[in-house]
Amino acid sequence: MEAAEAESLWNEVLDTLRPANLTIPEQQALSRLQKNSAIMVLPADKGRDAVILDKMEYKEKVAVMLSDKKTYERLEKDPTPSYKCRLVSIPSRLKEEGGSELYSHLYPTSEKIPSLYCLPKIHKKEVPFRPVQLQARH
Repeated sequence: MEAAEAESLWNEVLDTLRPANLTIPEQQALSRLQKNSAIMVLPADKGRDAVILDKMEYKEKVAVMLSDKKTYERLEKDPTPSYKCRLVSIPSRLKEEGGSELYSHLYPTSEKIPSLYCLPKIHKKEVPFRPVQLQARH
């Protein structure tokens, strides 16, 4: 997870945890949790709960999830440029037909790879993860 994405996720957790009735000691405890690099504080998949996870355990669980060959396939190279090339042909036809405004909205402008993080499903046994895809930013 990139630093900006991690910070964004952390801010989402803080928004979840920061009700108006949080006491000063609770706010300080939350601040200490944020500074602990051995743990991750994530929002739960459902509800407004926060989950504190050991960072190594989180990474291992994500690795196990991604190693499922029935669900995930390891790619040898990034397919984004070839997909972009194929996608460009569609708006290009629109531009030729006079749809330049629609062309500018549909033309793919980025080749950044979306990233993934997981949220714990605390309402299920053994707390599986739900993968969440973050959209690539331009």
